[in-house]
Amino acid sequence: MKLPTACTRCRRRRKKCFRTKPDGPCDACAKKQNHQCSLVQPPGDVSPQPHRVSAVEDLNPQAALSHDLIEELVENYIYYILDRPHTLFHLPTLRNAVKEDTLGDALLSAILAFGCRFHDKPEIASLGPAFMEKSKYLLKLDMENICLENIQTCVLLANLSSSSKNPESEALFVTLGIRMAEILGLDQPDPEDSEVLRETKCRVWWTLFMADRWSSVGRNLRRAMPDFNQETPLPMDEDYFHHLDIDQGTDSVEASPPRPRTLGLWAYNIMLAKQLGPIRDLNKQWNQEGISEDYVMQRVADLAEGLQLWEAGLPEEKKATEENLQAHSAKKLGGPFLAIHTGYHQHFVLLLFRFLDLNRAQTPKTIEYAELCKYHARSISQLVKLSRQVPNCAMVFGGVGYMTVASSAVLLHTLIFGQQDDTADIRAKLESNYETIYALQKYWPSIQNSVSRETCVSG
Repeated sequence: MKLPTACTRCRRRRKKCFRTKPDGPCDACAKKQNHQCSLVQPPGDVSPQPHRVSAVEDLNPQAALSHDLIEELVENYIYYILDRPHTLFHLPTLRNAVKEDTLGDALLSAILAFGCRFHDKPEIASLGPAFMEKSKYLLKLDMENICLENIQTCVLLANLSSSSKNPESEALFVTLGIRMAEILGLDQPDPEDSEVLRETKCRVWWTLFMADRWSSVGRNLRRAMPDFNQETPLPMDEDYFHHLDIDQGTDSVEASPPRPRTLGLWAYNIMLAKQLGPIRDLNKQWNQEGISEDYVMQRVADLAEGLQLWEAGLPEEKKATEENLQAHSAKKLGGPFLAIHTGYHQHFVLLLFRFLDLNRAQTPKTIEYAELCKYHARSISQLVKLSRQVPNCAMVFGGVGYMTVASSAVLLHTLIFGQQDDTADIRAKLESNYETIYALQKYWPSIQNSVSRETCVSG
């Protein structure tokens, strides 16, 4: 059998494979951390066979993919996921790193774990779990390398764990990412960094802030990050950020005066997340002995006012209007735009769902809150439907499934126990929600667990 003259990675990239050391890895693989060159026999392997797959390669579906296909899968991640459940990358920099094959294997595998789920071919789509396991494996090998890429990998693995219904792993990866970010001081802008790198670090920091809020709610854990730190700049406008040059360095930043910093969608997403912790705390207190009804009603009123002030404080161009949706769609930011507004309505559902309890004493205020909960559940349904209809507005990350399930639970409760004249509209929204959930289950099968649980709760 003829021995290969080029390694698997170089053949996949269609690059010439140069090997300076006869018994070592090729020059390209030698530059990659924790990458096993296929030309090198794994340590301890004394078999006379010419080549045997190593432990890392056993977890390496990437070896079977062409470089063109890898770029296609990364584009899937960009189209369906980027700037929705997290904001971690400068788009031109990410694309360039993938094209030049300079992205670390752990981070690339985590991105592909998202991207392959949206591929038309089942044999490619089914590789998601394998990519996720590969990313975990490589991250564990490189755990003590505290760097931006490993933090980004932690966030992606946390999101994948959440979407796979594994909140314990989600919390672990979020906490690991937070500690790495604190050690690197990502919350303190470094004047030596380029504008792109400063903003990327800023976005990674605030993504961890958001992830900490949601993962702590999911597992009823203490939050690892302070409630709010205005000393850390909020993310800039996404359209401006993604149009910054990838090679912009310190000199070019100093040569031109800084532009006015317009806050982006994610800045307002972070302001909204401020409300999540207090809502969770109130829901934990709700059934405790000694908590008076007056206290509960006052806290609900305060938190509802905070959410309403958030919406009222949005700039006109970021409010939930059809014109603004079309404008964001044209900039390929329709998905992130819909995501923050869907999250706003979800916060209200989390705050008010207990007022749907028919055994609760009914007052004009409790009835008002129950109706408000139903309104926000309908709004979630409408926005999720728009995400399927309007170009460049896709929302298919795992959290959308859970928000849609929560919306459906409220709508189903309304249909069964309500006396509405708009039964046809409720049924139409339920049907639309189920279409969304059915479509999302193809990407995130664990959503079915939430469907069963929420349906039982509603009944």
